[in-house]
Amino acid sequence: MKIGFISPSAGTIAGGSETIVHQIAEQLSQRHEVLVLTGRSRSKPALDIIKHTPYEVLTVPYWPRFTPLNNLATKLIGRLTPYKTESYSFYYNVLVRSAIKQRLRELDVISTHYWVDSRLFSNLAHRLGTASVFHILGGPYSKEFFEADKSTMYVATSKTTQTLINEAHDFKIESVVTPGIPSSLFAKKEEKEQEIPILLFLGRLQESKGVFELLDIFKKLEPAHQDIKLVIVGEGNISDELSQRIARAGLAGKVILKGGVSYKEVFRYYTTSTIFVFPSKSETFGMVCLEAMACGLPVVASDIPALRESTGGNAVLLPPEDVDGWVDAIDKILTDRKRRDELSAKGIGWARDFTWEKKAEEYELALIKAAELFKGKGALNPSGPG
Repeated sequence: MKIGFISPSAGTIAGGSETIVHQIAEQLSQRHEVLVLTGRSRSKPALDIIKHTPYEVLTVPYWPRFTPLNNLATKLIGRLTPYKTESYSFYYNVLVRSAIKQRLRELDVISTHYWVDSRLFSNLAHRLGTASVFHILGGPYSKEFFEADKSTMYVATSKTTQTLINEAHDFKIESVVTPGIPSSLFAKKEEKEQEIPILLFLGRLQESKGVFELLDIFKKLEPAHQDIKLVIVGEGNISDELSQRIARAGLAGKVILKGGVSYKEVFRYYTTSTIFVFPSKSETFGMVCLEAMACGLPVVASDIPALRESTGGNAVLLPPEDVDGWVDAIDKILTDRKRRDELSAKGIGWARDFTWEKKAEEYELALIKAAELFKGKGALNPSGPG
């Protein structure tokens, strides 16, 4: 089967949905012809991951989120957001390239991973005679979106997302394929005592991730653990304000901002930290919690539906606004080795069911089904309205 993954940012940004694209594409390339269509930009260097892949990568120019050209377009056109600008600029540069459209026409099915990309490319695929699957994040999305979208099939990235959409619309999403983790994480690791306790946060730096609240938590925790450090890995639109708040709180040198790192480098931080902390207020699944658990890290995270799903009762979950509760929970884990070991063992056991090999097999079934449905129904949309 010929499969195409459409992701404007997969070539330049190392985020959650981009990781899903690369990991599933890599697994499926072992038994299918796989193409990843992504963006390139002068303002952002290409990721190392796309330089040596077992699948084919094609790039077209685009305007990445939170770059000067994107920011200018967003400012001038009020209806745009940085993410919409990213998708529209990418789509335009695909439309004006007949050779790229011909490659899409030759595919059996394409996969999209952001709603604007799905809206644009499902319609293009429909016209070209190619099936399409939207691996859908968040929700519930509007009725107008589903009326305009031409995806052959929808696959939710979590049961939380599936429930949101099923309750809001008059059709049902039956398939769920969550993000995964590398099976190599379960290789036996050498036990060693952590000399300096390190709290780790990893995620996009935006207000909904609870990073500002995490600073408040750390400031109250630090006096009782004077050698403790907080490492924050990620990039986003609050990076500058976060740096300023760290300085004002007198936490320079104690709170360390690492910026964005490669997917492989992420796991070095997991394996050298003591506790993973994730006070996010809104998630579709919470892949980073699962990755941390696979690496043996105790996890303290927000008590929200998506994180209850991804951690499966094997983490400490608290309301994100309960600063004192977070301080108490982290303190108990830091001072109780038995508690740390229990959480570590439970997390590893839970995470074993979420390898990329298993998730790729699940997604493969959805792609095959979509291609068959598209052929059998004359390019109709069998999964939803339209």
